[in-house]
Amino acid sequence: MKLKCDFVTNSSSAGFILSIHKDNIDYFKEYMAELNNHEDAGNEGVRLYMQVDSMEALNKYTNDGDIDWAQKPTGPRFKNLSEHHYNMCKEVIGEGCVAVECWVDYNVCEKFDDDYHDQIIESFS
Repeated sequence: MKLKCDFVTNSSSAGFILSIHKDNIDYFKEYMAELNNHEDAGNEGVRLYMQVDSMEALNKYTNDGDIDWAQKPTGPRFKNLSEHHYNMCKEVIGEGCVAVECWVDYNVCEKFDDDYHDQIIESFS
């Protein structure tokens, strides 16, 4: 009998955090909609989750509300993003861009990577 001891997932998509210039965000959303309708997009499709362009929006997405660092000594809860990803997004926003989290079906992942590899700041699955 064989036992599988590593992580198992039934997901057929990969996640990305991207830095998209504010002037290009509408084009990016249109691109994602077209990619989602691609015949190879499969069951998972393409999903946009986070799209934040301010610290207020990032804190709300990540922590379900504003954080008063002086009054909350325990710091943020990092509900929707890890501290590492939060800090990456904070840097993107500081550069005047929009931080975007999306998941892309593996069947169209190569096309997505070809088209947006310069804007990907983190990938995970």
